[in-house]
Amino acid sequence: MGHFEIIGIVIGATGFWQLIVFLVRYGIDRRLKLEQARKEKAEATNLNVKTESQIIGNWIQWANTLENKLKILTDSEKTKDEKLASLTRENCELKKKVRHLEIQLQAFNDKVEGLHRENVALKQKLSTHISNKDHENYE
Repeated sequence: MGHFEIIGIVIGATGFWQLIVFLVRYGIDRRLKLEQARKEKAEATNLNVKTESQIIGNWIQWANTLENKLKILTDSEKTKDEKLASLTRENCELKKKVRHLEIQLQAFNDKVEGLHRENVALKQKLSTHISNKDHENYE
């Protein structure tokens, strides 16, 4: 074999070797890229799950807060309703008392008016009686 043949074989073997190395590197790079893509997809999925979990947690917290506020408002409304009912009953009782006092006042006014008329009549009688006595004394 000549030097050229040996050089050709060496160059051919070296080229073949380079091809094998290239194919192995290509396969490894491809696997690394696929693995990196899977890893990124898994991280994105994990972030989505965490985000959704946080959103659901926030919704639950918001719902609980609204339930507590609703309970407080409902209790407050019940208290106000009870107070209103109490005030309504008290108002009715006061109206009855006012009616009773108005009736008593009217009776009192009627009595005062009657006494006033009686007083006027008695004054007239007294005045007449005194005048008659004075005339009798002069005669």
